[in-house]
Amino acid sequence: MKKAIVFCLATLLFITCGVIGAAIGWSLRASVTLNQIPEYSYALLREVDSGDQEVDFTKVAAGDWTRVCFLGPYNENSSKALGFN
Repeated sequence: MKKAIVFCLATLLFITCGVIGAAIGWSLRASVTLNQIPEYSYALLREVDSGDQEVDFTKVAAGDWTRVCFLGPYNENSSKALGFN
């Protein structure tokens, strides 16, 4: 009997943690609206999600591409790499 109670409480705790985690994840996802993300980011995402090994940047933005620079988040040297602030 005692094992059954412990099992039920553990299962309830597991389910509760899952529901809370899902609610937090849903609220974080909902905080990013479509208006906050520029259209070119969606174009790049669609190009990456296409499954090709290469990304065709001519589909991402108009104009001639001569260079592409990928910078990690919070890169302190981005001004130096790009040549402008």
